[in-house]
Amino acid sequence: FESSRDTQTFYHQGDNRCTAHIHRSVEFLYVLEGEKRVWLNGKRYDLQSGDFILCPPYCVHRYEPAENGLQIVATIPTEHCEKFDELCKNALPQTHVLRDTEGELLRLIKALNNPPNVLFFSGVANLILGIFMAKVPFLPAQNGKERALVEQIAKYIDEAYDKPLTLSTLAARFGYSPNYFSWLFKQHFKTSFPQYLNGIRVRKSLPLLRTKKVYAVCYECGFNSPQQYYLHFKKFYGCSPKEFLKNENKG
Repeated sequence: FESSRDTQTFYHQGDNRCTAHIHRSVEFLYVLEGEKRVWLNGKRYDLQSGDFILCPPYCVHRYEPAENGLQIVATIPTEHCEKFDELCKNALPQTHVLRDTEGELLRLIKALNNPPNVLFFSGVANLILGIFMAKVPFLPAQNGKERALVEQIAKYIDEAYDKPLTLSTLAARFGYSPNYFSWLFKQHFKTSFPQYLNGIRVRKSLPLLRTKKVYAVCYECGFNSPQQYYLHFKKFYGCSPKEFLKNENKG
């Protein structure tokens, strides 16, 4: 669960990649060049240049790396699209992908970058959503209670990631069996609970690395040792924390 995305707008052009996560904000991804594989609520989408995909609130999504790929990703906090957020509590789009044959969506999504004011940003975001809704039917959402439970679990992990969490203690807290929770993670996050938790811990460590020693950061984020932290950091980012900071400073 990425709580920061619920309060901050985000816009990035490049090869956007991320592990499975959710947030309340709406997210757009537009493929500019190459191909892009996206997972949304466990379903795989193989996108081509000119494809636009919409991720509604609290939908689990993951972007795989794309060689020579280029995309735009924009995140819209729900304060800018409250009516759409309300709609998604009871309905979801029949498909999440639109083919932008005339370039209309591309022009609009580019306008979200460095907008002149908040009203302009909100207006463009809602126009994109309005165009999408005019072309894609929305259907009643299934498994509403299950989706609400996943949302509660993700929020709790986001707040308690630095605690000694286990699948058993988490399941007991919410009144379910460990077997059910194990299935729930694989079903909704397409990963195991330890993998999801360690991904959250690594992401939470990034801002701390800029001001603290790695040794202190690893324990502050819930890891048992620096070795364990290094192992998972490299698994998610392909480099050591020190190398990550060096590359960040270069950028």
